[in-house]
Amino acid sequence: MPKILPDIQNRILAIAENHFKDFGFEKTDMRQIATEAEIAIGTIYIHFQNKEELYLQVIERHWRNTLEKIEAISKQEADEKQLLSLILQQLVQDMTDRKSVNSLWMEVGAIHHQKGFDLAENKHFSIKHDQISQTISKILKKIAGNKPGCIQPDVLDQLGNFAFVMVVDVCMLDPVTAASRIDLIADLLITFIEKSGSSQ
Repeated sequence: MPKILPDIQNRILAIAENHFKDFGFEKTDMRQIATEAEIAIGTIYIHFQNKEELYLQVIERHWRNTLEKIEAISKQEADEKQLLSLILQQLVQDMTDRKSVNSLWMEVGAIHHQKGFDLAENKHFSIKHDQISQTISKILKKIAGNKPGCIQPDVLDQLGNFAFVMVVDVCMLDPVTAASRIDLIADLLITFIEKSGSSQ
């Protein structure tokens, strides 16, 4: 009689996450994941079409967790500037805690190019990226609302996306010093809002 394991999909994802982190995408072996999960390799392919899909699901899980954390931060009772800094710090912490995420843009981009995946349509990383950027934009809009003048909402939406990209860039450039650059990024965003608002 085949062994029945509860919540096998999450078990596979958890084990795969460690393998991708330790060995990278190319050197991760699906048979090793199956052995550690105590299942037949065919069971993995019941839940995930191939290694690329498994990898994208791991990435999606990473960013879902990060999104939940920063949304919780955004709802805290605190000054908006402080919330902005806390959100950016959380992003840095989550990116630098996982080796594979430091080269996330390159890894996902390579898979996307080689396999022709549409990440947005499949609701993987790009969707979480958009939601994280939107959460940052909401904080920026609150900061802008406290200043004289007016900045167009679409500008602040773009600024939220820009903030996210800057955090990814500093993490990829030097994960060790990335956290120390967050105050600079936050100050840059706030200064832009203040100067744009006062010039209206």
